[in-house]
Amino acid sequence: MPRYFCVYLLAALLPNKKFRTYIGSTNHFARRLRQHNGFITGGARTTKRISHSHRYPLFPILIVQGFSKLAYARAFEWRAKHIRADPRHRWRDERCRLLHPRVRKILTLLHQKKWTRKCPDSTTESLRVVWFPSSRRLWMRPRQTKRYLPDHVEQVML
Repeated sequence: MPRYFCVYLLAALLPNKKFRTYIGSTNHFARRLRQHNGFITGGARTTKRISHSHRYPLFPILIVQGFSKLAYARAFEWRAKHIRADPRHRWRDERCRLLHPRVRKILTLLHQKKWTRKCPDSTTESLRVVWFPSSRRLWMRPRQTKRYLPDHVEQVML
């Protein structure tokens, strides 16, 4: 059975009604989420700071699944952390302003032909975006985001 890797977006809701987000990559998302929330050892230092030592749990917003190599998932993760949302890329729509900036960056990145020089063409990877129920009750309506995804990316709503 082939092994696939994913890039995920987590968020923590703090008492001041602000969100802190984290982007990461893994091959076993359920285990990694438990690590980030402190249930098992091995979470990232950043998520410990974001969740104020696990007092405010991190919950998933979306996952981009289907990377064939960990290096491709890590390249996508790195670019998602360092890219600017492209102002020319369909973001003039008023409804898209409801999306969190990190979500807009991920959607922008999915439209790019290559994430880095060493990555293959993005259309060769069979990617899909999985939206979690927590994303619906927060700052966006994922059903409206299908129009912002490229044709080669599948969308799944949980």
